[in-house]
Amino acid sequence: MKNLLLTSFITLFLRQTCTSSQKMKRNILLLFIFIITITANAQKDNDPHLKEIYFTNRAGEKITGKVKVADKWVYMVIESANAIGEKVVLKMDEDEEYFYKRKFLGEGGSIKILIKKDIQKVKLVIYNANNKKHVKRRTGKKIRTTKVKDAKLN
Repeated sequence: MKNLLLTSFITLFLRQTCTSSQKMKRNILLLFIFIITITANAQKDNDPHLKEIYFTNRAGEKITGKVKVADKWVYMVIESANAIGEKVVLKMDEDEEYFYKRKFLGEGGSIKILIKKDIQKVKLVIYNANNKKHVKRRTGKKIRTTKVKDAKLN
């Protein structure tokens, strides 16, 4: 609708300013090429895409190096444009081990996320090998521990 109004306005302007019909045809042709270019660029800008994915700590500061196990959890921030309602599959890198909704994500693990905001935060729990619950969830097996009482040495 905006393009139609713009075209009508410019065509009226060209009719009043152009003296010959050839100049007017040339100017109208240039105008249509210009409008087609603007429309194509507007459609490119509306395509859904991910801008950036990064990790932040509890305070919201970007993490640049390795994640510390002592932090216990981090946010994975997904910045997108025109992607609300889209489902995204994210694959984890080699050295990253997390839990997302109690599911272990190790090397090559992937998660499906529904984009709800242009800047969306996903909470990930950092895997801790010293935490028995983490080890149990990672392996899917119960860990048996035995207590030794008053062992006697012979």
